[in-house]
Amino acid sequence: MNKVFLIILLLLFFLHDIQCQELPLSSQTFFNPYFQNPAFAGYENRPAIFAGRKQQWTGIEGAPVTNFVNFHMPIAKVVPFGINIYNDQRGILSTTHALLTVGFRARFDEDNHYLSFALSGGAGFNSVDFTNVNIGNDPALLGALDNNIFLDGNAGLLYHNQGFNFGVSFPKLFKTPSLSENSFEQGEFNPLGRATATLNYKIVVNEESFAIDPWVSYHYYEDFDGQIEGSLRFILKNFLWIGGSYRVDYGASAFFGLNIKDNFRFGYAYDMGVASVNSFNNGSHEFQLGLIFGKSEKEKNKKSFYQRRRQMLNTMRGSQPPPARTQTQTQTQTQTQGQNLYKVENDPFESKETTQPKDDSGEINLDEFMEGYESEEKKDTVQQQRVRKPTPTKPTSKPSLLSTFDSPKKDEVTTRDEQGIYIGPTTVTKGDHLLELEKGYYVIVGTFNSYRGAEEYSDKLFMQGFYTKFGYISQTTDYYVYLFYSEDNKQECEDTIERFKQITSVFTDMWVLTVQ
Repeated sequence: MNKVFLIILLLLFFLHDIQCQELPLSSQTFFNPYFQNPAFAGYENRPAIFAGRKQQWTGIEGAPVTNFVNFHMPIAKVVPFGINIYNDQRGILSTTHALLTVGFRARFDEDNHYLSFALSGGAGFNSVDFTNVNIGNDPALLGALDNNIFLDGNAGLLYHNQGFNFGVSFPKLFKTPSLSENSFEQGEFNPLGRATATLNYKIVVNEESFAIDPWVSYHYYEDFDGQIEGSLRFILKNFLWIGGSYRVDYGASAFFGLNIKDNFRFGYAYDMGVASVNSFNNGSHEFQLGLIFGKSEKEKNKKSFYQRRRQMLNTMRGSQPPPARTQTQTQTQTQTQGQNLYKVENDPFESKETTQPKDDSGEINLDEFMEGYESEEKKDTVQQQRVRKPTPTKPTSKPSLLSTFDSPKKDEVTTRDEQGIYIGPTTVTKGDHLLELEKGYYVIVGTFNSYRGAEEYSDKLFMQGFYTKFGYISQTTDYYVYLFYSEDNKQECEDTIERFKQITSVFTDMWVLTVQ
C-alpha cells in the first residue's frame, strides 16, 4: 500500500502543473496567524519567535511533513517586520522557503486599533531525491534537475480593533512548476491564484478567568473548489486553552495549549484527517512553540497606570498642608502628625497587619499599594454617570489619602437628574482647587462626585487603550473625565466627538465642556 501511495504522490506533484510552494494550512491559526498572513507581523506588539512541526497521515510512508520557524515584531509601532522560514517534505520532494516581511501599520489609536499591510519577498529551494525511485522513460522526470531555486512572495492586509480581526492574504504571488529544467525559475506573477480571508473576534467573558476565541476562514483556489474552515477556542485564566476546528473536505481537529506568564506558549493539535484515507493512517499531529519577549500591552498599560498614580500621590504629598492643630495636641504631636500626614489610617488601601507600605526612599510602595487598591476595587465598583451614596465612616484625626481631594461641597449644585444623567452647566469658570481643570475646551466622557469614581473610570478606559485624564471644577464640585483637550479650538473637540462616534461605541455620551 505504501508503494501505491508513493506513486500517487508522484502523480500529484510531478505530472500536473500545480504550485510547488503550496502553503500548508495550520490547525491552530490563532497560535501564530503571521504564518498564513504576513500582515499579522508584529501582532503581539513585541518581539516573538514561533516554531512548529506538522506531520500528516502518520500511518503512510512519504506523507507530508512541515517544519517552520519565524520571527516577527513591530518597528516603532508602525512597521510590521518578520522573517519566515519553513520546509515541506512530500515524498521525494523537499521545498524550503525563506521570506522577509515588511509593511506599514496605520494606527487609529495608541495600540489597539489599526490597519496593517505587509509584503513578503524571498526565494524557495526545491530538492528532489531520485535515489530510490525508478523514473523509467517519463520525460517530465528525465529532464528535471535534482534541485532548483524559484522566486517566492506573499502579501496580506489586516484590520484590527480591540479583539476583532479581519484579514485577507495572498499566500502565493508567483506560480512555478514543481519540477524544472532550469536552475532558477522566476515563475508567473499570479497574486490572485490563491487567497484567504480570515475573521476573528475574541470575546472576553471575564478578563481574569474566561474568554472565547472563534476563527472563521475561507480559502480560495484558482484551480480547485474553495474551502471553509472554522475553529472555536476556550481560554481559561489566560493559561490553558482547549477547543476544536473543522475544515470542509478535510475533517475535524482537536487542540489544547498552555500560556505561561504570557511569554511562553505551547500548542498541540490532532487532525482526524481526510475520511477517504482514514482506514490506513493515524491522523495528523501538529506541535507549536512560542517565545514572546518583553511585557504584554496589558502589563505595559498597568505600568503606565502605576506611574501615573505615583505621580498623583507625589503631587498630593507635596502640595497638601498639614491639618490644623487641635487644642489638645501638643507641639510635639503636631510635628509628628505633619510628618505622618500621608500615613493613612482606616483607609481601604492599607493592609490591616502593617502600616502604609513604603520603599527605601520613603515613598509609598506602589506594588503593595495597588494590591489593596485592586482588592477594594472589586468590592466597590463605580458606574459611569451615577451618583454614589456616601458610606458613613467614623471621623479620624488624620485625613484619608483620597479624601484630601474631595473638597467639602459648601454650595451644593444639582448636576444630575434622578437617572444619574449629567444636567449641569457646559460652560464653567475655573476655580482654585488643586486638580482644577485649566481654561479651554474638553471632550467629556464621564462626570463623578468623588475623586475615586473619576479615577477608577479613567483608569478603566486607560486599560482599554484610551488615553484619558480627569480634573475638578469647583463651581459644580464634580470631577470630569475627558478624552481630548484643546486650549482654544472648540470645533476641534466637536470633530473629535464625531470621529470617535464612528469608530467606537464605548462611550454612551460625549460632550464639550468649556472652562473660562
